[in-house]
Amino acid sequence: MTDVTFTDHEGRRADGGRAVRPASRWRFVPAVALTAVIGVLVGRFAFLDPAPPTETVFVTVNPSPAAQLAALEARLEVRPDDLDALQRIGVVAVTEGIESGDLTLFARADAAIATAEQLAPEAFATRYARASLALTLHRFDEALEHGRVAVAANPFSAEALGVVVDAQVELGLYDAAAADLQRMLDLDPGLPALARTSYLRELHGDLPGALQAMQQAEAAGAPSGFRTAVTAALVGDLHLRLGQVDDAEGAYARAEAASPGLIAAALGAIRVDVARGDLAGATEAAATLVESGPSAVTATLLADLLRLQGRTAEAERSEAVVRANFADEEAVGHLTELDRARFEADRAADAAGAARAADLARIAHGIRPENVLANDTLAWALTLAGDQTAVADHARAAIRLGPVDPTFLVHAAAALHASGDDAEATTMLARALEEAPWFSLSALRPAQDLAAALGVAVPDAWQL
Repeated sequence: MTDVTFTDHEGRRADGGRAVRPASRWRFVPAVALTAVIGVLVGRFAFLDPAPPTETVFVTVNPSPAAQLAALEARLEVRPDDLDALQRIGVVAVTEGIESGDLTLFARADAAIATAEQLAPEAFATRYARASLALTLHRFDEALEHGRVAVAANPFSAEALGVVVDAQVELGLYDAAAADLQRMLDLDPGLPALARTSYLRELHGDLPGALQAMQQAEAAGAPSGFRTAVTAALVGDLHLRLGQVDDAEGAYARAEAASPGLIAAALGAIRVDVARGDLAGATEAAATLVESGPSAVTATLLADLLRLQGRTAEAERSEAVVRANFADEEAVGHLTELDRARFEADRAADAAGAARAADLARIAHGIRPENVLANDTLAWALTLAGDQTAVADHARAAIRLGPVDPTFLVHAAAALHASGDDAEATTMLARALEEAPWFSLSALRPAQDLAAALGVAVPDAWQL
């Protein structure tokens, strides 16, 4: 069994002795929260597995999701009411959609699940498939509802528990998520559970513990190159957070070798360039990545790099790609309010832009009022919009889990400064500036401006 209790680098519990509850990660979000983005791929997307087979279907060892989907579709051509095939398509199509970026596969998954629901609505595999799709589309209440039914039907399914854990985390139900993660670890202490454990430790500020768990996850192995690669990229992200740039570069190289062309590996390599001060090289690499296959993650990183260099017109073109990507996701039923709110807040150039971000953030927070990212985004958007309605409360709620992402601390400091609490704002900003900003370039300018207002010295790492 792998305990999920959080300790700092000296082995102390994060709260000085009281047990601390964890949380998890995921999402198709912009690079402003890239660690969370890739984490969700491991914690949820990359490890959504179909229920155990009822008959022998595949002749290859560990077939890819694409191969599985083709075989299942062939079965349906012979037997359109093949319940097992329908249930599996509901999960495999989601997995292939994640790996390939083909959003139309989510609609295929939904159609298969809908037919399965007509045949066996309460079956474990039907509910698990529906929960998996709902999770992917950010419909977390729905994912939790179906996931709980699936777990009740099969309490020994680590996969179903994983979906429940992720939904609970996104809804801010961190204590419940911790308990169910421990159950998952007890059932199967493999890569999916270890990846979640890593992120939970990271959320609570235990970066060495998070790295250890993710290294254990990488050592545990995965049945596909894609999953192996995503795990290695997460190891690289944690090395980078700890300032271990050479180790990060090696991890990203392992990720690229395991799955050539993996976006997470390419993004990591770009952030290594930034960490080494090569802003021009990083920008060129990011532009090449966007040209080869634009996505919200890659286009956001490019826009951040361009804005840091004052290349505003080029940044705006890249940001248009991000907004188009959000529209594509919404077309397949993906709820994007929180991602859009964060993206727009980081680019609010005037009162209208800040108000638009605040409106989106209020909607997102209304859906997930306990989620730390939702609270951070709302606090930041309200601060930019000049709305002091409970802004300090939201800022404190965002960092309540413990020592956190320095971007959250920058936002909290800005909210507290705007509400008149400069003493606490100075403390928050100083904590943020203790870490390097490579993974969240959008926080650079706000941190510099706030430091000037508060009279705080800015370290060299924050003066890219």
